[in-house]
Amino acid sequence: MLAVTHQIFGLTWGLLAILLINFIGLTPWMQSTIFELNYLLFLFFVLIGSIFLDIDEPGSKIGRMIPVIPHLFKLLFGHRTISHTLLFIVVLTGVCYGGLNTLGVADSLLYSIGLGIGMLSHAIGDSMTPHGVPLLWPFIPQKIRTPITFRTGSYKERLVASVLALVNVGLILYLV
Repeated sequence: MLAVTHQIFGLTWGLLAILLINFIGLTPWMQSTIFELNYLLFLFFVLIGSIFLDIDEPGSKIGRMIPVIPHLFKLLFGHRTISHTLLFIVVLTGVCYGGLNTLGVADSLLYSIGLGIGMLSHAIGDSMTPHGVPLLWPFIPQKIRTPITFRTGSYKERLVASVLALVNVGLILYLV
């Protein structure tokens, strides 16, 4: 998937998570308008997570932002390997929570969950390509793909991104 599609897909997941959090009544700040700082920070973490798994590809959007780490990841593991697993997502979500909590950031758990939601949306998005992802590695080493797949940058991907962008506009309008 292209970075923009990952971010549109991640935003969809993030907005749906906000709807779920509102429905459950998990946190009082989620009852305010979507343009409150906490909403925006939550969605910021979702959007970062939605491209972060491509830290294993130096030419990716996130890979170009961080100079050395993507080259090391690709050299040691290759693309769409360890960074596209649930294990990596859970560990990184925990590291994010620990770091934010240590810094005394209010709502650090919720922001960390936002990062995790974004990363999970990325992995699920890449499972929609013919290459698939080793989501359950090391427990199940085989790559997982959805029954319906499309090639990165294809017409089908652009169509999915366009439909999800419209869904996102609807969700944002609903949350306002």
